[in-house]
Amino acid sequence: MNVEVEYVTKNQRTVAKEIEFEDDFDFDFDWDDYEFDFEGYISDIDSDAKSFKMKGKTIFTDANTEYEDGLSFDSLIGNKVEVEGMIIGNDHVARKISSED
Repeated sequence: MNVEVEYVTKNQRTVAKEIEFEDDFDFDFDWDDYEFDFEGYISDIDSDAKSFKMKGKTIFTDANTEYEDGLSFDSLIGNKVEVEGMIIGNDHVARKISSED
């Protein structure tokens, strides 16, 4: 099996952005089970943990979270947004946050 990894280095940490497996057999692994896409209003921001609540879930942000439409972590409270991300362990981690009308 061959593995191809696209990565970035930020703040002395190497983080995988994309992992691609190449093999002779086709294994049926559904990555959709590890992705989420929520739309709604943000509440309960925790500046220390860089997290917020949305639809009853705690969603974390990190250095790889992309903010669009002029948003920033500090401007999220009360805004209607779309959050796309990955489920890592049991944590929902935002990868893209954009404004919703």
